[in-house]
Formats: sequence, C-alpha cells, structure tokens
Amino acid sequence: MTVAEEKQFITMVILALAVIMGVLGLVFGAIVVSKGVCEVRESKKSGEFINKSMVLAISFADLLTSVYLLTFAFFHWYIGSNFCESQVDWISGVPCMVIGVLNTVGATMSSVVMALVSCYRLAGNLRALRYRGSDEVSRKLRGRVILQLVAVLVASVAVAMIPLVDIFDKWFVNGLVFEKHIALFIGVMSKNRLLDVFRGYHSTRKTKQSMTGSEVSWSGIQNMVSEMFSSDYDRVIGKKLSFYGNDPSCMFKAFVLADDPQVFYVWTYLSFHFLSFVCVAVCHVTIAVGTYKNSVRGSRKSSLGRKVTLICLTDFCCWMPFLICCALHTAEVVDMSPWYQVFSLNILPLNSFINPLLYSPSQIFTTAFHKIMALCCPKQQGKTEDQYVAEIPMEAAGERRDTGTELDTEIGNTAL
Repeated sequence: MTVAEEKQFITMVILALAVIMGVLGLVFGAIVVSKGVCEVRESKKSGEFINKSMVLAISFADLLTSVYLLTFAFFHWYIGSNFCESQVDWISGVPCMVIGVLNTVGATMSSVVMALVSCYRLAGNLRALRYRGSDEVSRKLRGRVILQLVAVLVASVAVAMIPLVDIFDKWFVNGLVFEKHIALFIGVMSKNRLLDVFRGYHSTRKTKQSMTGSEVSWSGIQNMVSEMFSSDYDRVIGKKLSFYGNDPSCMFKAFVLADDPQVFYVWTYLSFHFLSFVCVAVCHVTIAVGTYKNSVRGSRKSSLGRKVTLICLTDFCCWMPFLICCALHTAEVVDMSPWYQVFSLNILPLNSFINPLLYSPSQIFTTAFHKIMALCCPKQQGKTEDQYVAEIPMEAAGERRDTGTELDTEIGNTAL
C-alpha cells in the first residue's frame, strides 16, 4: 500500500466513524429532544423540571454536533474525488463556516450546561439534610431556568461568532482566497505573502511603501488588491479565509502557536472547557463523599460511585487528551495539525454520542446500554431489567419517573 493509498484509507475510516456517530447521535438526540420537550412541559416538581430542562439543553447541544458530522460527511461525499482539488474553495466557503459555528455552539453549550446541572445538584445535595419544604415548581422557577438556558445559548452563539465579526478580522482572518483565473495569487494567500506582492508592485511604480502586517487591515489589503487590476476583472478582492477555515474539518482553530494572533482567544476558550470539566468533577466527587458519610443512599452507594465515575470519565477521555495536545502544539513540542480531523470528527464528538445514553430521560436507551455493558461484565448478568433501569447513569438528572425520586428532592431544595 502506497503512502497515498494509506492516507486515503485512514480518511475513509475517519469519515465512516463520523457518519456512524452522526447518524446514531442524530437519531438518539432527536428522540431525547422530542421526549424531553413533552416531559419538561409536564414537570410538576421543581427538581424534576430543572433536571429535565438541563438534559434537554444538553441533548440539543449534542444534536448540533451530530448535524456537524453529517453535514461535513455529506459535502465530502458530494464533492467526491475532487475534494482535495476543491479544498481551498471548501474551507473559504459559507458551508464550512456554518458547520464550524454549529460545532462550536454545541460544544460550548454542552460544557456549560453540564457544569450548571452539576452545581444545581451539589447545592441541592448540601441543603437536602438541612431543609425540606414544598417541592412544587413555581412560575418564577420556570422563568429563571429558561432564562439561564437562553443566556447559555446566546453566549455560546456569541463565542462562536466573535471570530467572524469584521472588526476582529485583524486577529481571526487567516488569509485571502482568489478565483482560479487570477494567476498572481494561488492557493491561500497569507498577509505576509500579499504584502510581499504589494511591495514588489509598488516598487515597480516607484512608489515603494513600508508596510507591515500590523499596520494594514484585511479590508485595506482587499482595496490594494482591487487597485492592482483593471475594471475588466470586475473588482478582484478575494474571499476571506475565516477562523473556521483553518482545516477542511472546519473545526475551531485549537492548535495555535505562541505567536499566533488568535492564541489568547483560543486558550481562553480551551481554559473555559477545562474549568467546566473541573467543576463537574469537583461537584460529583463532593456529592459522592457527602453521600457516603451521611449514608443518604444506603445500598446505592457503590452504584452512585460508578455513575459519578462514568459521568466524569466521558468528559475526561474526550477533552483532556485534546487539551494536552493543544498545549503541546502551542509549546511547539509536537505539530498536531495533521490530527485536526481525528479530534474533530471522532474523538470530541464521542462525548456527544454517549451523552444521550447517559442523560436520556428515556429508559429505552439506558436499559439497552446496561444490557450491553452486562455482556462485558459477567458480574452484572444476574440483574433484572428493572434493576438496570434503576441504575440510570444520570441519577443527577432525575431520570427515574417516580414522583418521589431522591434526586429531584435534592435539586428541588436548591430552588426553595
């Protein structure tokens, strides 16, 4: 197998896995969202309402990731064998930018809501032994939770859209792309390459100017390009290569170097994800320790421990290797650029694919998931289906439909 054939094979495997996760994630997510909307509307208890609202938001965010995977796979199939030749057109086009924004919104929203629901559960757990009162959901509580989730959605969209705002072009535009018949500019033209062309052009006209990248905006560069061509060319200015056009996967540009103008924004975003993971881990560990000491759960202690571990582990396994690789790339220890597609299409979306199984309000997925786990763990095979359902991983999300669930009481205490 030649090097080219090996690369093509690896690409097809990556795409196949992305399609599988995208299809299953879309199906699971659509079912969870549709059922979640009905269950949120029917919720009577405060804890139940908070739980299911948060689960619905997480499911919606994960649904965006599935849409990203399938859209990328579709365009890759649609372009077909010309994908490599059309790569420049693809990364500078609107579809790439749109799915990049969707992916970023989904990842950001999922991370924030998981941290939020963990904080809700921790606060409710800490108050559970000190205060008990009415657990009925109020109009004020409904409005507050909905407002919080809307704020999370708006903030996630804002974070994803910042790199696309014209006034921030200086930091986020990666270059210009021109039509193929403009032979002077081939491929992606960075600011430095364009300035070199301008210096040569102006020097031939005996009007050589001192230009540096920090002094010239991208709009100014487009105007200078337009001045180089006659009206026969119908105003040549080029298309801006956006922040999401750094790689054909249209992923958030996470692998940056220390001298990259986008490094501050990128690491602020990545640090936020790290802190969200730390928040989820701290909350659940604190709850587990407090529950064990106070013997609130009784015989369900070991079950809770497994659930806490599983919840934190899914986030850890998907995001921590990625964050470490980002740090190594920024420190120039290793070049991680070739790994963009593996992370964006296979590793990071894995969390969004698993979430519907862990956080789903439907017992169908959780029962099936535990039965599959039982095949790998013979010790679990003696359990009945009801016992599997009783051990729904997102105990923190109040998945049991009994009106008196301990978890709904926990989180309900937070709202009192």
